[in-house]
Amino acid sequence: MFAGNRHQLPRYRALDQAGIEQSIMNWQQIATFEQGTTTPNPSGFDAISSGGGGSLTTNEVSALRGQFGLQVTYAGAGSTAFGRFTAPNGETTLTVEFFLDINTLTMANGDQSNFLFILSPGAGGNFAVINLLRSAGVYFFNILAKDDAGANVTNVSRAISDEPVLIRIELQASSAPGADDGFMRTYLNGVLLDELQNIDNDTHNATEVRIGALAAVDAGTSGSLYIDNCRWANEIK
Repeated sequence: MFAGNRHQLPRYRALDQAGIEQSIMNWQQIATFEQGTTTPNPSGFDAISSGGGGSLTTNEVSALRGQFGLQVTYAGAGSTAFGRFTAPNGETTLTVEFFLDINTLTMANGDQSNFLFILSPGAGGNFAVINLLRSAGVYFFNILAKDDAGANVTNVSRAISDEPVLIRIELQASSAPGADDGFMRTYLNGVLLDELQNIDNDTHNATEVRIGALAAVDAGTSGSLYIDNCRWANEIK
């Protein structure tokens, strides 16, 4: 489906890794890449961005759902390549879901890069951040939410396997000043991977979602990863 249809999409069910339908979600936008083209934009993203040798390619080899997926290629320090959902409009409740395969990505031990940004007008510029890193030969997600002061609220990094996985992020702003009941949950193949609770983040809301090689890519990072069926909703179920 294409960007700009956020009020016309039918209700879809969330899928687990086996493709089994879970709770019904009113997905606002879905990037399926089934058009099979990369320019001007892969199917469903509002915009794409790349630089420093990084690139995005829609092709069959990167398909994790359907016929086509999106190949994100890293080229060392300073390279970027990411898709953008720009339609979120001050969302205080957000679900983001996508398939990911690290595939041929090579990261030196200790390398990391920003993989997911949920932008916000609040302090720190982000509602939440996920970093991809490698340590002792294992890939990890470092999961962070921002509080009202712009400080990172984080738990320990969580290992992810070098195989196709389904990632789901649920993000909720605090209900009122002083309530401190915001939270961020991250799921891997339908299983809770990490939960950040009691976050003071009532001034944050989502204005954009970015996925891919975003920033802070180290010199020892190259190769490609695959993403597919990227989508977001302004609800949690």
